[in-house]
Amino acid sequence: MRGLMRMAGCIGGLLMALGCASTATSQDSRTLTITAKVPEGTGTVYVAGNLPELGPWNPSVYAMGGMGPQRTATLQVPDGTEVRFKLTAGSWAREAVDMNCTPPSDTVVTVSGDTTVEVEVMKFRSPDSECPWPDPSRWEEAIAAFEAEDHKNPPASGLILATGSSSIAHWHSSIRQDLAPLDVIPRGFGGSTINDLLHYADRVVIPYKPAAILVYEGDNDIAGGVFPATVLAKYKEFVALVHKELPETRLYILAVKPSPSRWDQWERFQQVNEGLKELCDEDEKLFYIDIATPMLGSDGRPRAELFGEDMLHMNELGYAIWSEQVKAAMLARESGVQ
Repeated sequence: MRGLMRMAGCIGGLLMALGCASTATSQDSRTLTITAKVPEGTGTVYVAGNLPELGPWNPSVYAMGGMGPQRTATLQVPDGTEVRFKLTAGSWAREAVDMNCTPPSDTVVTVSGDTTVEVEVMKFRSPDSECPWPDPSRWEEAIAAFEAEDHKNPPASGLILATGSSSIAHWHSSIRQDLAPLDVIPRGFGGSTINDLLHYADRVVIPYKPAAILVYEGDNDIAGGVFPATVLAKYKEFVALVHKELPETRLYILAVKPSPSRWDQWERFQQVNEGLKELCDEDEKLFYIDIATPMLGSDGRPRAELFGEDMLHMNELGYAIWSEQVKAAMLARESGVQ
């Protein structure tokens, strides 16, 4: 996409893609200045973002001014606007990451008068370089909390365990109701990866002795710079461990969902999904659940109305789709388990 060395006002269709309203007047327009400190030797740096209240998520990219470690971009936006953005280098795919190769959360700022926001980037991730798995120990507190809960109220064996990343964790409050009459133990934890789930399987999977396991992982893995083949290999390790310890347990693996905020990763998500489907086709105790296709609109892109403000995590409409697909896949086989 074209870069602009300096942004001052709504410049044609480019700033319309970012969400800047062409009807904004000088009376309600304010200056948002974004300054960034980046590593020496970094090429062109872009601001990628949206203005969600002015229309559906529609990413666009703009070049920041400067060529050294200090970069600047200036936008004119309506007063009171919430702006959400991230930084990339060279292309949309080379996003800012921390020293552990993990992309930070989007920077969010509400413009109140003329506003300046400062961002520091430790490094930019190249899409051609695989990042290491993050340290699983970051979830120790969450896993210990599950164990404490189980000590107070031990769940029955032979139920359905739902585990995985935040898309499962955010479902905890309604998953039992949504999947009834299936009897579910919700054990999703934060922004986990399949490597994290494998690491803690002896504490958050095996002890429940579930009749079936519903798994959602792969989203954070790919977004964190792990390659599809590596994700699939780790999934196979997880399946092998489960079937070694629980040979009769069935696994239902959810497709990696399309989301507006990670649309740039969709090609790699699809590679994971294709591999997961093949894995399930080869094993009579594995079942692939395609929650991805119904989350795409007629234009082939994610349906924005299924997501919350971050355009990553789902709202009730999104979970309604998941509930429908999961129940269709599991109900006939699992409704009688206990």
